[in-house]
Amino acid sequence: MFLGGWLLIANLLMDSSTPPSDWTPRAPYNEISNYGNGRMGISGRALKSLRNRFSFTQLRFYCRKQRVRRTFHVTTVANSSGKAVVQYFTGEKDEQPKSCGSFVRMEDDNSQLASMCDKWGGHGFWGRKSNPGGYALFKQGPSVKDQHSWQPFLKSWKCDDYDDNVSTGDFWRTYVR
Repeated sequence: MFLGGWLLIANLLMDSSTPPSDWTPRAPYNEISNYGNGRMGISGRALKSLRNRFSFTQLRFYCRKQRVRRTFHVTTVANSSGKAVVQYFTGEKDEQPKSCGSFVRMEDDNSQLASMCDKWGGHGFWGRKSNPGGYALFKQGPSVKDQHSWQPFLKSWKCDDYDDNVSTGDFWRTYVR
């Protein structure tokens, strides 16, 4: 789905207050056509294939949890800092990109996570040192240990919090452009 030039590559929507046990990112990128089911996301390999085909240069992370009343909504910048983030998550480079200066906050972002970029990954970088490289878009998103995180994966449903409780209508979306 294109939205103002953005292609939706993950759409995870809570249709109840009981989180799903898990979901699996899909391998072929044409699975993005299933965005309407509320349990769609493409795998790292599919993301790399999509980049090879369409040469996108930006990522956009968007989530909202009603219980915490905060929205995390950032877009990587259209320069070398933002490009490094795309290269990291598509597996083109293993080097963790610096977080501060690599994204901009969207108008509706009122998150604490975006203001703590110097603490992402424990050291101010996207991803985790213990698990470097791409293919981990949903496992290694922005995170401040034990405080705030963006993680819709592996039974973790975090959006600018560190709590897995969800409400009907909470969502996580990822886009490329």
